[in-house]
Amino acid sequence: MRWNSIVLLLLILLSCDSKSKPRENDLVQNKDSVTSSDSLTHPDPNSRCNAVVDTSTLEGKIEHMKNWVMCEAGTSDTDHDTLLDFNYDGHKDLLVTYYALSGTFVKYNTYVCIFDPSKNDFYSNEDLRYPNASFFMEEKKFTCHYGPDANEYRWINGEWKLMMEADYNWGTDSWTMNYTDGRKSKVVNHPGVDDIPDEVIEIDRSFYSRM
Repeated sequence: MRWNSIVLLLLILLSCDSKSKPRENDLVQNKDSVTSSDSLTHPDPNSRCNAVVDTSTLEGKIEHMKNWVMCEAGTSDTDHDTLLDFNYDGHKDLLVTYYALSGTFVKYNTYVCIFDPSKNDFYSNEDLRYPNASFFMEEKKFTCHYGPDANEYRWINGEWKLMMEADYNWGTDSWTMNYTDGRKSKVVNHPGVDDIPDEVIEIDRSFYSRM
């Protein structure tokens, strides 16, 4: 019985860990993905989820995906959207950012909607949602953070790889940065998690100041 409990705990931990890290397959459309061709419904007749959008145009597809994000997030509007090539395939993908109403810490969630040129369609899913994300596409890097956790990813060999995980230690008021490429761990002393220092992760502060 004891071994069954241990195995179950390990499976849960592995599942949570794999969900938190972008993998190559996260960029591939799966059964849980929503596309700009899928219909949206909401019990509130006034919800934008029920809006009829002409998805034959790029503008309509973008509007439809923004409506989906609002339905998924339970918010009345999105705060920002932009087009950039998230998977470096030469096609612009859609990033939709909104303020999450629930949670202990400040959180702007960003959904990445990948453009599939073979179907002329966007798609997205829960694995493509990142908290407080900053995108530095020329450097092939993006970061995200929430509360006592911060991550940095790099685009390497056709996929986003986790390069650094940082954890905040409430007892010592410091961040511990652990690297996946063999570099030695680093400790940065800094009180609190609301204003993460640049020594831990790079943040596009000008983007969030415009929200």
